[in-house]
Order: sequence, then structure tokens, then C-alpha cells
Amino acid sequence: MATSSKPGVVEMATAHPIRTGIYSILPPLTALAILAISFFHGASLWFPGAFATGMVAFTAVVTRHHLAVFRIARLEEGSRRG
Repeated sequence: MATSSKPGVVEMATAHPIRTGIYSILPPLTALAILAISFFHGASLWFPGAFATGMVAFTAVVTRHHLAVFRIARLEEGSRRG
């Protein structure tokens, strides 16, 4: 039975949990850790804030890329079946 819905992040995480964790979960956690360390040590939050913004942007771009690759792979798999 064919479905018209596109596979999402949850399906991608189920199919590729390690890759999804490395590229979609780990960078924001790293950015949050950098911000927390800077805050607790009383350091300026300018550089860690810029770093966190860059990491979140990186995560968004890379997650969208991996989701597109995952969707293409699913389409190719479906066309091979028949």
C-alpha cells in the first residue's frame, strides 16, 4: 500500500539512529553545554552565543540534507520494488 506522506525525522531516526544522533542531536547539546559552562563561570556570553547560533544553524542545514537523502533513498527503494 503506497502512502503519499513524506518520511520525516522520526522515520529517519528510526532507520539511522546513530547518524541522526550525531548530526541532529549532538550539536545543539554541545552548544547548550558551552553556553552553560560560560554562564556558570561568569564568562562573556558573546562568543558562546555566536557559537551556539552557528551550531543550531549547522544542525538545521545538515538535518535537512540528511532528510532529503533519506527521502530520495526511500523513493529509489520504492521504484525498485515495482
